Amino acid sequence: GEAGLEGEEENQFDARALKLVPLVGYEEEVTKEETKEEMMDVKDVVDGGGWKEVLTSEDLFRKVLVDNFEKKSKAEECESLLNQFDNVLAIKRVAFANKGGNEQFKGAYEVTFQNKESADEFIALPEVKFGERLLSKKLLRMVVQGRTLRRMQAAAFSHNKRIVECVTTVGEEDRHVYVLGLGLHPDEEIQEFFCGLESEFENISSARTVFFQQGKSKKFLGYLLQFEDKENVDKFCSKEDKKYKEKEFRCLKISEITRRNQLNRQKANFDDNMNYAATAEDKRIVLLRVNESVVGQADIKVKEMFKNVENVHRSAADQGVVDQITIVTFASADDATAALKVPVESDLVRPVNVMGMWEYLEERGKVLDENKERIEKSDKKYSNIKENFVNVDGNIIVVTDPSEPPVKEKNKKKEDKKDKQVGTGNGVPNAATKGKHRAVQTAEVGTHGALARRRQRGSSGWDHFVAVSGFQPKMKNMGKPSDMDICNYFLHNHKNVTDVKFLNWTEVVFVKFQDVAAAEKFLGLSYVMFYGSDLTLNDVESFLKKKNNDQNKKDEIARVLLGKKFADVSANVTETSVAANGTTKGTNMMEVELSTFTTKEANLRNMFISELHLTEDDVGQPNWVKKDQKFTARLAVKLEENAIGYLVKKWNDLQINVGGETVSAQLASKGVKREHKCKKNRGRGRETRNRSSVSMRIIDHLSHRIVLLITTVF
Repeated sequence: GEAGLEGEEENQFDARALKLVPLVGYEEEVTKEETKEEMMDVKDVVDGGGWKEVLTSEDLFRKVLVDNFEKKSKAEECESLLNQFDNVLAIKRVAFANKGGNEQFKGAYEVTFQNKESADEFIALPEVKFGERLLSKKLLRMVVQGRTLRRMQAAAFSHNKRIVECVTTVGEEDRHVYVLGLGLHPDEEIQEFFCGLESEFENISSARTVFFQQGKSKKFLGYLLQFEDKENVDKFCSKEDKKYKEKEFRCLKISEITRRNQLNRQKANFDDNMNYAATAEDKRIVLLRVNESVVGQADIKVKEMFKNVENVHRSAADQGVVDQITIVTFASADDATAALKVPVESDLVRPVNVMGMWEYLEERGKVLDENKERIEKSDKKYSNIKENFVNVDGNIIVVTDPSEPPVKEKNKKKEDKKDKQVGTGNGVPNAATKGKHRAVQTAEVGTHGALARRRQRGSSGWDHFVAVSGFQPKMKNMGKPSDMDICNYFLHNHKNVTDVKFLNWTEVVFVKFQDVAAAEKFLGLSYVMFYGSDLTLNDVESFLKKKNNDQNKKDEIARVLLGKKFADVSANVTETSVAANGTTKGTNMMEVELSTFTTKEANLRNMFISELHLTEDDVGQPNWVKKDQKFTARLAVKLEENAIGYLVKKWNDLQINVGGETVSAQLASKGVKREHKCKKNRGRGRETRNRSSVSMRIIDHLSHRIVLLITTVF
């Protein structure tokens, strides 16, 4: 079966499942001149998996896959066992080429018998053993068909389709269409094309650009169109030759994606011809991957290929090939069985893609059983994304996957190697590089002069801004980018950008970020590209030092960026840096409290830095407090108050589990404990205590409303 592996991410499963059936194997054309001997010589070792073999109509019922041999067993011993059976024509050892190019036996043999009857007799044997190992026996035809159905099921619940389901409100699916194949374009052009006064389309209420974000990766997916009603959706989708700038694009009805999601949870996952839906299974066959896009032409070819056909129906005719099946209904069960044995010499369908309806439904049942747990896990994941992680900002939709993106094994090895190299120079990591690879950012940041100067001088009124220059594309025929081009570039390609400021007398652009942490993260990037040109990033205060002799320009920058005079801009430096080893300097540090732990977690600081994408400079060493046999940790964080509030919420959203318990975060109160003096209440003759409370304001960050309330009772 192809159920998800333990710890396997959704997109990892999709990628693995879609590779189950080789695109070449079993689908190569076979000429009549090929002999049996030539067919036997086909190479049976394939890079990455699968048999690169031709299955002709003659082979369908006489080739058997025998599996479960010990992978270290000798070929002579295995083949000696298989040659004992009657009418064995050929034996092939199934091997895959591993990453090193070496042949690796997969514990299976492909056995070709002289005829169908001999293969049936072999499969009907109660058991076949190799030593103490019980071997499995199955027609190779059924193995390939099973894998094809698993591939179709994986595509039906693919990550991209599930993400598209997340972008519409429940009950509004009928009014929405998802458009793909256009590529990313400026919002103004998209609005003009779909919704403008001169648009060729009618009654489109809105057109929004959809992005998917996971970790640091942000990808463009397509466009979501909302119509006034279902009739206009049908009219738009039925329109032929839909093009934008001479490029044809496709459209998918959100209602159809949702409906097929439900349909693919059933064994009979197809739209049927209602006049034949009650027909017995043994009177029908299924054709997979029919090679004819015109349904009427396909029907004619099917009726020419088989005898006594009563009806031909293609399910999901308006969907992709991977969703389609063609159902052929015959006059009798004998006609359907005979059709499976007809030598298929048409280019309409491969012989291996013809199966009985009874076989199709049986295999579908197995696929659903194998994928039950995975589908439940997938439903939970995408339901959470739909409810909590879809951000609509004007004409932009960002769908965020809160889980960490999977790390490829190659990248992991590179990071481990880099961890060893950075530091002392002899392969031994120093204090600044211990722990996870994210600690290496300390060294990377140190090489950035602009970021280093900013951190050395301390906090400033300019800290939300970064000065950026170098926007002239390398290709001169592209012309000079407009202010709108530059503005759209930042809004669509970088996180937390809130504004872009331009001045007439300079090519430098001033980019404003949501908070200081976001600005510093951008300033710390190793490189930023704009149409092939490297952009130059600079701290605003460092940029202003070059304008010492021009007070008017300084005043203009201060007025445009901050709405103040230059002299009034506060540049008070606050010592709040954190050394590379995590010790704090100064006292203006806010603390995040993490609770609870059964023991002191040695790797907590590294975990906190990694999960929230911080650097070593941002976080101090944990301070542990024990209470009622449980531990609570406090971490000093060098960020602005609103940024820390957002990190607290993000940590809680991740529901991080340590030692079997979910660790929650909150902003720690740093009030100094005071002695409580009693006062006599006038007229009452009794003592009361003063009570003081500290509350933090509501923070609006990245469209999430975060309310942090800290109350200290004295």
